[in-house]
Amino acid sequence: MFHGATWTLNSNGTASFDGTVTSSDDKDAWLMHADLLDSNGAVMGSVINPNAIDNDKAKFIKGLPNHRDQYRWIVSGKIDPNLFGKINSMRLRSHC
Repeated sequence: MFHGATWTLNSNGTASFDGTVTSSDDKDAWLMHADLLDSNGAVMGSVINPNAIDNDKAKFIKGLPNHRDQYRWIVSGKIDPNLFGKINSMRLRSHC
């Protein structure tokens, strides 16, 4: 994942991610979870993927077919709007 990738969270419960990723292997994929943290660093919830294809609704996946290419990754998500004012930071867990 390249510098400059960002999550944007909105008070209405919508969320969006915009970033660029690549891999050193062909036919790979990025998997990402975005946790919402309070001021003590406690996890309050996650950004939810409304288009999840498995049971893990907090997982986002980007296929990377060719290791020579960089891929722009733009996704939409949802958060609990009741948490918005309590969110202090996020923790991103991602891997290929």
